[in-house]
This record gives sequence, structure tokens and C-alpha cells, in this order.
Amino acid sequence: MIFSEEHKKKISMALLGHKVSEETREKISNSNKGKSGFIGKDNPMFGKFGELNPMWGRKHSDFTKKKISLTSKGRWLGRKHKEDSKIKCSETHKRLVKMGIHPSWKGGKTSASLIIRTSREYREWRKSVFERDNYTCCICNKVGGVLNADHIKPFSTYPELRFKLSN
Repeated sequence: MIFSEEHKKKISMALLGHKVSEETREKISNSNKGKSGFIGKDNPMFGKFGELNPMWGRKHSDFTKKKISLTSKGRWLGRKHKEDSKIKCSETHKRLVKMGIHPSWKGGKTSASLIIRTSREYREWRKSVFERDNYTCCICNKVGGVLNADHIKPFSTYPELRFKLSN
């Protein structure tokens, strides 16, 4: 890229900073010797203990690419839990919270309506309402966007109708 002399002068003026002594320049130079790019554990070229990663820049097989995509720092990603497993985890979490031994327990600060609105049943009801209406707003007939699943009879007044698809 070629810059005009005037543009070069503007860049130079913008980059002018405070004066640094020769001693400080020497210290900065010595600390940066042997380092390229960004430094430390965030650098993908280096492994756990700072040694150069032998796989850096190499082509990976399809099998290796799949393994890399599934793992990230020891966690398996991209795998879905089965429905019964999700329900068991949810029930265990609820039981621990009720007993007051869950690490997230803050003494029952969460309101009852918030507990219901973040429950699995509510999320399934909401999704089924959207699927029934083909993700279309019943008021303006707009498809997609920010949609609200609304009750015909109020949520707070009719607790028995909260998860009824007809409401």
C-alpha cells in the first residue's frame, strides 16, 4: 500500500508518544528477543509448557479434524444428551437446590414465576407453540424475528392452564 507524504506525516504525528530512555529501550528489546507474535499460553504455536507444538502448520487427516472439533480442553463438544439424561440432571439439580446444598443456592431468592419460566416444561411449551404457529406472529403475521409465546388466559391467574397448548 502506498501512502502520500502528507498521510505518512499524519500517521507519524499520531504515533508520537512519550520519550523512552535508552536503558528502557534496551530492557524492552531484551525481553522481546526470541518472541514472535503474541506471547504465552494464548499462542497456538506453543504447547502446555512453552515447547513448540509439533503439529503446528501440518495438515490433519479427516479423523484428526473430527477429534479436534469434538474436544476442547478436555471437554467433549457437539454431543447431545439423551432426553432421559436431561430430565435426570434437571431433577437432581432441583432436589439439591430444595435441600439447600447446591453451590448456587442463595437462600430461596428466586421467585416462583421465574422458576416456572426457566423450567424445562415451559421451554417445551414455548417451542411447541412456535412450531404450531410455524414461527409466525399471530398479530402481524410476520415470520421469524423476536417472537413471544403469549397466553390467552393470564399466566399468573390460571396456573392449571400454563402448559396447555390451547391456551
